[in-house]
Amino acid sequence: MAAICDGQQHRHTTHPPAFQQALLSHIKIYDDDRMSLENTYPASQSYFQRARLDVPDGWFGDFARQCGRHDESLTINQRVLEMRKNSLGNDNIDTLKAMDRLAFAYTNLGEQEKAETCIRKAFDDKNAILGAEHPETLYSLERLAMVLNRGKKFEEGKKLAEMAWKRREKLSGSDAQETLYCLSVLARALAGQERFAEAENLYRNLLLRQERILGRYNMDTFHTMYDLGKVLRAQWNLDEAEDLLRQAIEVAQKIFEPNHPDLANLFVQL
Repeated sequence: MAAICDGQQHRHTTHPPAFQQALLSHIKIYDDDRMSLENTYPASQSYFQRARLDVPDGWFGDFARQCGRHDESLTINQRVLEMRKNSLGNDNIDTLKAMDRLAFAYTNLGEQEKAETCIRKAFDDKNAILGAEHPETLYSLERLAMVLNRGKKFEEGKKLAEMAWKRREKLSGSDAQETLYCLSVLARALAGQERFAEAENLYRNLLLRQERILGRYNMDTFHTMYDLGKVLRAQWNLDEAEDLLRQAIEVAQKIFEPNHPDLANLFVQL
């Protein structure tokens, strides 16, 4: 399960939709049974904390998010954060990682103020404890830039994405998946500022690199293909935009379960 949900490093492992549906059904059974036990025997919560069930819960929350089950992801990640605060303390690195995940759950549901508050605290605390160039600090910096973009704060999002990209490139190299992720956040900030030509150039370069390094049927590659299609449409390059969005549908149908919201959004774009 840890290999499936290694979202902490942006490495989204792609699995067939049937596998995703089967695993989601098992996660729901686990979650229902656990909540029933907690309601029946409140003392069981302290046992769960000692047993570190927050660890598999964190994986489950990530997997639910990757499958587009954002309500489920939010519920699980809220529980994980509370468990870690109670058992590890507010300033523990694992607690701050849980804040990262909760922020992403909030932003996927459009709760931008909560997401920004959460991720800013995670970033500020990691920066103070670990230093500006630690991988965990950079992870929160990247996420903060993404959340700012979602909240239409594109100028600050661009500034932080550039900062994260330069630090990631120095730490991990220009072709690392984490570095490419920073470039995608930067491109979204440029598109949000309606600097479409700059965003297009960055997306085109990024898509070529992602297809070479990550493969075509990868979640990050899909998002770049989708975003490039939207940028081309904004510049009235309609034929190429439609072709790219159709390619994105073909990729999405292989990597997402049928009810994933990103798949539905693609058909709306066409």
